[in-house]
Amino acid sequence: MNERFYGDEAVEAAAKAFGFKGPVDPVVRHLIHDEGFLPYEYEDDKGVKTYGVGQTGKWRNMDFFKEVVPAFENEARAIVPQYDRLSDEQRSAILSAVYRGDLQRGHNTAKLLAEGKGAAASTEYLNHADYKKRKANDPRDGVVARMDRNSKVFATINGKR
Repeated sequence: MNERFYGDEAVEAAAKAFGFKGPVDPVVRHLIHDEGFLPYEYEDDKGVKTYGVGQTGKWRNMDFFKEVVPAFENEARAIVPQYDRLSDEQRSAILSAVYRGDLQRGHNTAKLLAEGKGAAASTEYLNHADYKKRKANDPRDGVVARMDRNSKVFATINGKR
């Protein structure tokens, strides 16, 4: 039977699988909670080959803690220059959205967040085809809940700090 890990169990299983020692940063912990951890290759709900902590494409065979997280945090910093000055909760929402692919350079949401216009970014973020489709099919869908939470947190980002 293939094991699936969620919540704190996912954090512990991912740390063990990737040989990570020490406490897991709260922002990274949040991301693992969002993604879960499956210690084998599987197809996600869109049929994409995935491994571990939702790792697809070139990230599938990389060390989540040493290679994947730093790359996505650097991308988050490029998208939202004030990233490192934000709260853990705000950075968690940004990293979650970047990791899932919902927040990318050039997106209106990214521009609004970079300008510190969190309320407008919050609204724009949910103007997303996948979100709307999932919400229409199942308002309790995990991705819908994740994006709703991220949107609420984006609304708290005000000014460039």
